[in-house]
Amino acid sequence: MYTLQPNLKLGRDVWDHVNMPAEEFAGRIERLTAAMRRRKLDALLLYGNLVNDYGNPAYVSNYLLRMSRGAVVILTHSAEATLIFEGIPRGIHMAEQVCAVGDIRAGRNMAAESVKVLQEKKLLPGKIGLVGVRHLMPHDQARQFYADLGADNVVHADDLVRKQRSVKSRREQDQIRRASRIVANAFKVLLEQPVAVMTPKAIEARLIREARMDGAEDIRVAVGIPGMGNWSLAPAEPIALTDGAAVIVLMAVENERYWSETLRTLVVRGNHLEVAPIADLEPLWQQFGKALRPGRKTGEIHQEMVAAMAGLKWVAEYGLGEGVGLGPYEEPTLAAGGAVALKEGMCLSIRLIVEDATLGAVAVGDTVLIGKGGAEPLRG
Repeated sequence: MYTLQPNLKLGRDVWDHVNMPAEEFAGRIERLTAAMRRRKLDALLLYGNLVNDYGNPAYVSNYLLRMSRGAVVILTHSAEATLIFEGIPRGIHMAEQVCAVGDIRAGRNMAAESVKVLQEKKLLPGKIGLVGVRHLMPHDQARQFYADLGADNVVHADDLVRKQRSVKSRREQDQIRRASRIVANAFKVLLEQPVAVMTPKAIEARLIREARMDGAEDIRVAVGIPGMGNWSLAPAEPIALTDGAAVIVLMAVENERYWSETLRTLVVRGNHLEVAPIADLEPLWQQFGKALRPGRKTGEIHQEMVAAMAGLKWVAEYGLGEGVGLGPYEEPTLAAGGAVALKEGMCLSIRLIVEDATLGAVAVGDTVLIGKGGAEPLRG
């Protein structure tokens, strides 16, 4: 879904205080500041950039990046929080409507503005933990940032936030369920109603319309036509689909900051679509769900599923799945050699795609919640 990253999110931007009350963010800040004190950090900077990687600052503030810009939240060991977003001051009022942090500022250069706040709070010189800076901040800003802070004062602390974000609270699980409900309803309408002009573009338009009507903040749709030979999941095109053709559709939706993803194989029947039978995949899909148990390492699960598909032609370039939450892709990733142990409360987007003699390929995928007995599909 990174290939479909928009320059501007066109969906709604709201803060539902019932679904995600202020005390949820206060609890996250409390846990992070406790971790900061254990590491003897004077401040923690949570940086995000672009419309996919907003999760770090959003985790403690609910602030959403709607354009390809940056934002940072600065936490002190006394639990004070300051949000700085890349923009101009007139955007502060809008940010106040959806943000759980009271101190909100605007600026052009996130590194320079962060240094100003740290100096204002008399936290320099001091041990500063950085989250997201090394991987997401523009190089020129990051280089100046490190110089201003001093190499001996910088501690990369990405793991502090990554560990917390990977296991979802009950409220977060419910948010992902709501996003899953939007995806499920969009596919339901797509299958029930005729498509006047049967093209991938028309399929995409129907899915996006339904998701928008349900209040989605961001929507990504990729379509593959396996019968065309050298196919891939890609942005939809206005290509005519013939009767009996298979269409693989990947849809991801963001609702109130949280993502859900679904992958389906459909077959054209006149001016309607129906779900393709996946008899060969069904036993594997059941095995996959049972393999996703707390305590199992991601590399072990990958090895088991690859071995289970030994008699099939697995389309490996799309992988088996990864974490999902405040972003379409999060840790952990189900990959060879992965050492992350699954925990109860993690949410993953999982998928299987194999070649098929009749349709070219068949695929299935869902967003799941890791429970004691395995994976629970979150289908709304």
